[in-house]
Amino acid sequence: MVDDDHVYRVMELDSPDDLKLFELKAFKENSSREAYSDLSRVVVDYAKGIPLALTVLGSTFRHCNSVEEWGDELKKLKKFPNKKIHDVLRLSYNRLEENEKGIFCYANGQMDVKRRIDRHRRERRRKSVEDGYRKRRRRGRFIGAKDSVERSQA
Repeated sequence: MVDDDHVYRVMELDSPDDLKLFELKAFKENSSREAYSDLSRVVVDYAKGIPLALTVLGSTFRHCNSVEEWGDELKKLKKFPNKKIHDVLRLSYNRLEENEKGIFCYANGQMDVKRRIDRHRRERRRKSVEDGYRKRRRRGRFIGAKDSVERSQA
């Protein structure tokens, strides 16, 4: 059961775990990492400790063969967010059950559940009211405003 008074957030990795995960994906086993330490920290800060982002970005930077290529990739990343991260999140979201989809929203690098729960509940209430209206109307039990006025005048 989700509590309305709490916002549940994705657990982020702390330093140095975030850097370790990124480096695990970004570097080949025997490669030197010293020349890339500042750039690695910039990428890790960009990922905000989110493991999925660290993994995808590490795989992206793994294909860069020089500090210059890393710099170019970093400029691209700052200008255009990494589409692979969005694609992985979309795939994960699409695999959720319908009731689970109504709960999660990825926003600003964090899962902000409370706003989606509130919106989901409002939608359910609205749908429930509309369904009740349709059922009463089908059964002939619905009395509209016009009918009420006519009956009160009779």
